[in-house]
Amino acid sequence: MTKIYDAANWSKHEDDFTQMFYNQNVKQFWLPEEIALNGDLLTWKYLGKNEQDTYMKVLAGLTLLDTEQGNTGMPIVAEHVEGHQRKAVLNFMAMMENAVHAKSYSNIFLTLAPTEKINEVFE
Repeated sequence: MTKIYDAANWSKHEDDFTQMFYNQNVKQFWLPEEIALNGDLLTWKYLGKNEQDTYMKVLAGLTLLDTEQGNTGMPIVAEHVEGHQRKAVLNFMAMMENAVHAKSYSNIFLTLAPTEKINEVFE
């Protein structure tokens, strides 16, 4: 039996909302390296040790959340959605969660704390 494959035809809209989500995601696209964090270091030094510890733990939690959302959540949603364009938008969103948001948290960690402290928070 021969399987027929079809490709995403972006010149034909599958529905009324996928292109809107695609356009919105592209407009909001950014990379962690585009955000300067040097100014945050001054504020960081004024926080107490308990505040710094809490901030690090919350940031680690957000990193975990975005990692799981990118690796597991969005791909599972995409499995249950019809249409190449819809799947592409969900995969784009998964990439943003894991490769952009989680990486941006790592950049914050690297700005504020030594590697040993970062590793400790993730254990």
